[in-house]
Amino acid sequence: MAEEFAILQEIFAKLEPTPLVHEHPLTSPLSDCFNWADLFAKSPVPRQLKLYGVAFRSVRKYDVVDDTLLYAADAKAFEEAMESRQLLRYWYGNLNERKECLATCIWRSREEAKNAVTAPLHAKAASLAPQFYEKYTLDRYWLHCSPDGLFSIEII
Repeated sequence: MAEEFAILQEIFAKLEPTPLVHEHPLTSPLSDCFNWADLFAKSPVPRQLKLYGVAFRSVRKYDVVDDTLLYAADAKAFEEAMESRQLLRYWYGNLNERKECLATCIWRSREEAKNAVTAPLHAKAASLAPQFYEKYTLDRYWLHCSPDGLFSIEII
C-alpha cells in the first residue's frame, strides 16, 4: 500500500489548474478546473480507484490586510497532513481580483480526510475561517479513476 501511495502522490503532483480556477473559482465545475484528462492519460493509476476530495471555495474578507496568521496555520495543517501519510494532494490557488479562491485536497478515503479534520493543527487553521473569510463552501466529491485513463467526478 505504501508503494501505491507513493505512485499516487507522484501522479497528483502533476495536477495543474486551468484558467477557470482563477477566473471563476466559486462556480466552475471541478471537472473543468484541473488537467484531469491529461493527467490520467499520461500517468494512469495502477488500478480502479475511488478517491475522496474536498474543494474549498472561498471569498476573503476585504478588510483583512495581514493574512500571515492564516497562511502560517494553513502551512502547519498541511505539514501535519503530510506527516500522516494520508494526503495525496493539496492544491491552493491565488486570490483573484474579487478575492475569490479555490483550494482542494485529495485523499485515498473519506475516513482519512475525516481523521485530518480532527487533527489539532487542521482544527486550529479551520477555527480562523470566521476571521478571514466573507464566505466559503466545501464541495465534497468522489474522484473515480481507472488504469485506462478514464475519470469522473461525483459531487456528494
